[in-house]
Amino acid sequence: MTDLETSQVEFNAAQTLAQKAQAAKLLTDAGYDPAYVLMVVGLPDVEGTE
Repeated sequence: MTDLETSQVEFNAAQTLAQKAQAAKLLTDAGYDPAYVLMVVGLPDVEGTE
């Protein structure tokens, strides 16, 4: 894999993570249960945030 291809893969992964985080914020701000939201959007639960 070339450096350019590696950069593209890393960018796509970062973009996907940012989209999931934005969706999670939107849903929790709308009143949905944070733990359920994380499960639905595919993000890990972070211990000690409450």
